[in-house]
Amino acid sequence: MLGQQTLFGQRDMRAGPPRAFWNDGWDGYPQARKRLQAALRKHAPSNPVLFGGDVHENWVGHVLADYDRPDSAVLGVEFCGTSITSRPGRGRHEADRLAENPHFIHGDASQRGYGIADFSPRKLEVALRVVDDVTRRDTRIATQARFVVEAGRARVERA
Repeated sequence: MLGQQTLFGQRDMRAGPPRAFWNDGWDGYPQARKRLQAALRKHAPSNPVLFGGDVHENWVGHVLADYDRPDSAVLGVEFCGTSITSRPGRGRHEADRLAENPHFIHGDASQRGYGIADFSPRKLEVALRVVDDVTRRDTRIATQARFVVEAGRARVERA
C-alpha cells in the first residue's frame, strides 16, 4: 500500500483531441511518475495499491506501465478519494471523462464523502461512502460504490 497526496493516474480532462491535463497532480510531474512506474516494474510487488485524495472527486482504476498505451501492463490499482466537507461540483460529464481515461473504472465528482478500506489476507475491499449534504450534521450517508482487489492480483473489480 502506498499512501500519497493526489491522483496518480494520468487523467485527460477534455473529450477528444487535444488532451488537457491537470498539472497540480502527478500529470504535472511526468518524470516523477515514470520513476515510480519503473520501481513498480523492477520490484514487481504482487498487487500494489495506491491511495490518494485532494481532488474533490472519487477515482478508481489501474496503474499502467504507460498511460499513452491503454493496452500496456497493469502495475497496480489506485483509489483516489474526495473530501467530505467541500461542496460538490457539477457532474462534470463523468461518462465522457471515463471514456477518455479507460484505465479508470469509476469516476464521480457529484458527491462528497470518504472511503473505507478493509484489508484481509485474501483481499482488499473498498467502499466509497458519500453524504447527501455536506452542510448538514444529520445528513444521510450511503455507499456510492464498492470494489475488490484480490490478494496477488493487480486488478480492481466492482463488488
